[in-house]
Parts: sequence; structure tokens; C-alpha cells
Amino acid sequence: MVSFPMLDRTDRAIVGLLQHNARLSNKEIAAQVGIAQSTCSERIRRLETTGVFRGFHADIDPTVVGVGLQAMIAVRLHRHETTQVARFRKYAEQLPEVVAFYHMAGTNDFLVHVVVRDSDHLREPSPLSRRLPTSKPRSSSNTPGSAVSPTTETTRATRQESPRRRQG
Repeated sequence: MVSFPMLDRTDRAIVGLLQHNARLSNKEIAAQVGIAQSTCSERIRRLETTGVFRGFHADIDPTVVGVGLQAMIAVRLHRHETTQVARFRKYAEQLPEVVAFYHMAGTNDFLVHVVVRDSDHLREPSPLSRRLPTSKPRSSSNTPGSAVSPTTETTRATRQESPRRRQG
């Protein structure tokens, strides 16, 4: 069973503030939460060491860096075996167009989030389509392949809190 760190109301407030703006200073966080700076610093350090924070990242505007299209690619492997899953995972990790991918339960094995210049880049024969199986039709649940769904809008969730356990 996985052990989760217990987060109190103050910890949750700190997590929420840093999810919204990871560049807040310790002084600003302490003031907003209503605790001493030294206490705040220690709580943030504990949240990091217990794995609550996996990292702090910049939120990039895709259009500014030449990304005109994002797509989700649902991939079904020929066989759902440990070696094939590991090989696909390693393969997807090295593709520059892949932002994230999710190992799924259900009909598809992976959901791959890609960023490309435009629809031609997504369809062009060399880079992406040869490297990810995006053109094979899926006529039955036993057929390997994928389905491409371009995104029309991206909204970034700023909070990812775990559900609170009922006490009582």
C-alpha cells in the first residue's frame, strides 16, 4: 500500500499557492498563509523531501515557441506485454514532439500528448508519423494502431489536490 504524507490545512494552502505561482518567495507565502517565514521554509522543505513537489516548471506559451498545434494520440499496441510497453515508453520519451504520455487502462494502451508546428507536421511522412503509429486504422479491439485528435483549446489546471478523507 502506498503511504501518503498527511497534509494539514497550512500545507494545502502552501501547495495551492505554489501550484498557482511557483516563483512566490518564502516571505510572500508565509505572509499569505499566516505563519512565520522559518516555519514556512521548513514546511516547504518537508513537502519537497516527502515527494509532494516533483519539481517546479515554467508554463510556456506554445505559439511563442512555434507550436501551432497540439494533439492527443491514442495508441494501441499489438500486444500489451511488459516488454512492448517498456519499449514504447522508451521510444516515446525520446521523441521531441512528445510533451507527455499516459499508460492507460481500457481500449487504448497509451495516450500521447504531442506538440507540432502545424497539421502538416503532424501528418508529414518522416518525423512523427513514422515514429508513432498514427496512420493505422483501428477496426477492432485486437488491431494495433492509433487515433489522432487535435486539441482545440488547452486549459492548464492550477490545482491538483488529492481528495480529502472523511473523518468521523
